[in-house]
Amino acid sequence: MTQSRHVPRWPAAGERFTLFGEVVMVGLLVTIAALPVVTALPALAAGCTHLRGHLRAERVSAAGFARTLRTALPGSWGITVTALASAVVLGFNLLIAGAGLPGAPVVAATALALLAAGSVVLIRAWRPGSAWPVLVGQAARATGADVRGSALLLGAWLLVGVVTWQLPPLVLPAAGSLVLAAIAIDAHAHRGPHQ
Repeated sequence: MTQSRHVPRWPAAGERFTLFGEVVMVGLLVTIAALPVVTALPALAAGCTHLRGHLRAERVSAAGFARTLRTALPGSWGITVTALASAVVLGFNLLIAGAGLPGAPVVAATALALLAAGSVVLIRAWRPGSAWPVLVGQAARATGADVRGSALLLGAWLLVGVVTWQLPPLVLPAAGSLVLAAIAIDAHAHRGPHQ
């Protein structure tokens, strides 16, 4: 009788030093690709695809990252510009609320909640290959259906912001860690918590 061997889902995850190096590399690639700002979503999508490939022990490269980035670019600018405009409006509402106007706590809480939810939705919409409006719609449903995962992803996003604010050179491993968090939470959501 032969014994069945368990094949790990992420074969490269056990190689911790290699994984750390790949996380930093992905952070560098995503940061460079996101510098024009309107390319932030495709950069995140390419980074997630690249790191997921590494975790699955597939061959990954900077050239592959660039190809995925080009594939993810079409249709992303409208979503990115809309998200940026919304963030500016919500940030302006936070400034107004800080002036102590009547109803300021409600305005501030609403603006912060919308900023948090919008950030998580955009981070969850990282799978290239579909139209961006479809991806964002799927991510919005996933954000509402997986509250725990969404909270963890928001925590990762806030941690990246705080770490980068305190020590800007840490943006590379922080960005790579956010990519890793997005992959892990997506995998957990698709696999189910009890599997």
